[in-house]
Amino acid sequence: FVWLRILVRCLLAYARVLGGWVERGELRDAAGELFVYRAGAHADPALGAGGGDSAAGWEGAFALRPAGCVPLFLAPLAPSILVCGKSRRLVGSLAGGAAAGARGREEG
Repeated sequence: FVWLRILVRCLLAYARVLGGWVERGELRDAAGELFVYRAGAHADPALGAGGGDSAAGWEGAFALRPAGCVPLFLAPLAPSILVCGKSRRLVGSLAGGAAAGARGREEG
């Protein structure tokens, strides 16, 4: 029974990090346990930066860890989960930019 409680707590913690990535494009993984990671100093695709090349930002900002780091039951979905989080970041930044532009027009 104790082992079950430990397992459930671990799964809930992992699900919180995974859910933040899939639902909001937020990667809050201080321990580096999720199979998606921020890849080096590459630009964030949400910002469209990357030395002027947004494709480089999209491809290089986040990546998947090696296959052995992905839970087996999520392995077939890992590439889709990566793209989902990156897409959420991009859409969120566009929505944020549109909201800021609308505020500027209202104030001006």
